[in-house]
Amino acid sequence: MEQNSKALRVALQSAVQAHRQNRPQAARNGRRINPRRLTKLALGDTRVFCRSGQRVAPNCAVHILLDKSESMGETLVIQAKR
Repeated sequence: MEQNSKALRVALQSAVQAHRQNRPQAARNGRRINPRRLTKLALGDTRVFCRSGQRVAPNCAVHILLDKSESMGETLVIQAKR
């Protein structure tokens, strides 16, 4: 049971961390040109500049309670493990 909760915690942490990463976005104005977007000019897309957006970290807490008592039954415990 402890391994399952640890795996779930790691998966949630990696999901939040991936959401917080600053990925460069295409913009119509700026100082740095993204060379990979220059071919888009021929198609009329003028978003050729790089802009790194500031993302705010999510402010949340997740608590998960697993009940392994007899009243829950074996089938629900098996479903929770999936």
